[in-house]
Amino acid sequence: MNNSWMYLLVAVGFSFALQAQADDNTVEYCESAAELAKQGQNKEALEEARWCVEGLEQELQALEKELFSKTIGDWKRGEVRQNKGMGMFITETSYTRDNMKIDMTLTGGSGAMAAAMAQIGMMQGGKRVRLGKHRGVMTPKGELSVKLNDGRMLMFKSRNAGADELQAFAKQFPVADLDGS
Repeated sequence: MNNSWMYLLVAVGFSFALQAQADDNTVEYCESAAELAKQGQNKEALEEARWCVEGLEQELQALEKELFSKTIGDWKRGEVRQNKGMGMFITETSYTRDNMKIDMTLTGGSGAMAAAMAQIGMMQGGKRVRLGKHRGVMTPKGELSVKLNDGRMLMFKSRNAGADELQAFAKQFPVADLDGS
């Protein structure tokens, strides 16, 4: 099965699971893609499936933004920024306490590049750490990378908080909520 059909099947499956949350246009695109595929209009079905996936990704990204709590212990969250490019979504924010700042980046999306980046990040040398059901790697640079079950990568880093402080913050962060586990 080629990737185009796989994306179509995934998109159609997600459309029914998220129908109550997705906007009307997204659901229409997903249903249209399935109908066009049944009729053998593969080129048109693929275009509708792309719009379906785009809408679903936007909806998931909006939901994801809400999972970055305004406070984590004594830490206060700053602005949450979201960007998209090359099939990847990037959500960034920072948390501050006293004179310390921890930057966070969540990278994912339908592009295969996100999974590749996650694998590269996990292969870097460093100390393995456990965050609930998730494993991470603390790099020699003081960055903590956590690969989520769905292939996304969550990164914690700080210029002025030590590795112990960074790891303590990461243990308080609701990683399982981001991963849905």
